[in-house]
Amino acid sequence: MTKVKIVIRYFMLLEFIIYLFYGLSFFIMGFAILLKDKRFSRLEIANTLRHLAFFAILHGIHEWLDLYLLTSKIYMSNEIFLIWHKYKFALLLISFLFLFYFGFKSLLIVSSININKSIKTFLVSVMALIALPTYIYSFQISNDSLIRYIFGFSSATLSGLVFIILSHRYAKKNISSYKNLLKCGYLFIGYGIFSGLITSDYLIDKLAVISIRGLLAIFIFIFLFRFLKVFDDEFIQILEDNLNKSALNDRFSSIGKLAMGIAHEINTPLTNATMVIEILKSKLESNNPKVMEKLNSLEKNIDRAAKIAKELLLFSKNDKIELFEIVNISEIIEGIKFFIKNHPKFKYVRFDINSDFGFECIPHKIEELLVNLILNAFDATPENPEIVISADSTDRYVHLYVQDNGIGIDDSIKNKIFDPFFTTKKPNEGTGLGLYLCYNIVKIHKGIISLEQREDGKTTFAIKLPRYQD
Repeated sequence: MTKVKIVIRYFMLLEFIIYLFYGLSFFIMGFAILLKDKRFSRLEIANTLRHLAFFAILHGIHEWLDLYLLTSKIYMSNEIFLIWHKYKFALLLISFLFLFYFGFKSLLIVSSININKSIKTFLVSVMALIALPTYIYSFQISNDSLIRYIFGFSSATLSGLVFIILSHRYAKKNISSYKNLLKCGYLFIGYGIFSGLITSDYLIDKLAVISIRGLLAIFIFIFLFRFLKVFDDEFIQILEDNLNKSALNDRFSSIGKLAMGIAHEINTPLTNATMVIEILKSKLESNNPKVMEKLNSLEKNIDRAAKIAKELLLFSKNDKIELFEIVNISEIIEGIKFFIKNHPKFKYVRFDINSDFGFECIPHKIEELLVNLILNAFDATPENPEIVISADSTDRYVHLYVQDNGIGIDDSIKNKIFDPFFTTKKPNEGTGLGLYLCYNIVKIHKGIISLEQREDGKTTFAIKLPRYQD
């Protein structure tokens, strides 16, 4: 008889520990969710997680109430015991309703489905009509199996499926915690089975069912807590971005002041040079075509430098630049050839322009854009490169392409190549402003620039511009 009592007490102690940590896992999980700062998060379910937190807190309290009834049953009258059962069933039902609402609302967000208030009211009314008789019937028979069958299994399974769907979506977005969310999804489905379909009065031993539920709850807490770290990572990333932006703004402010000083300094000699060329052209005989060609070329370069100086002044004053004009692509190509014709790799450049077409742009800016991309291709290609410049147009858009067979760009830095001062070149070999300037030129033209890398190793910068500006 003594041995039997020892075994009974052992199992009672084990049941006590299981219920204690079972409830504690959900209780801490709920407050961990509520206390996370999700204001700056871009995750779709950030605002719906509070419903999961309410489920966890209420479910944790429910398990502790179960523990209280387990240990105090012998000291209670039958009437008091039934009243406590009434509260226990209410907590269980309300907790599962919060979990179901979390899963349902998250599924709508994931599916990008919007429902109006009247439909929401109707759905809430339907749930209330199902929940109320379920609760009354469960209380009358003193058994929570029906609550678990209808709401426990459905809510946990729905939430688990949402977590699995989100984990696959976050994996594509390179969110590091997606694996923890995936594990939570499978664990929630398991919890739905053992807390909904397989109740504690099932054919399986009661202690075994409670033990499995407790373990599932602990692992859900562990992996969900690890996932919640994503909100801290987002907040830290926002702080870093703001600090970087602040540093860049200070740097650009200094650059603006420097640009204004340079523009003022070079404007005077450029004006003088233009006057000297005009005097030379008037005094030299026009029958010397080579000399006149050189002077015209020099004048063209001075005019371009003057335009750049003017833009530097406008940039430093933060004024809008209004220099758009209709120009043919053939004129742009001729300007590019003029600037790069003396480069050793120029002979490897092929211009694939099937038709001439006009579009609205800042001509020398488009030349600068393509020249920068070609020079980048020169740096990235081997001794015998293949560099192809192509262009086409539709009624609405112009497409420009610069393709090379160089070393390509590593996937890890693709999202940084257009950042200012970012470069993979050695010190004193590059400023990191080339692609940043290209990006800004495209932005000025309300266009898009993207990087495409093919399996054969060829890299293409694709530019899409509106054919006509507003």
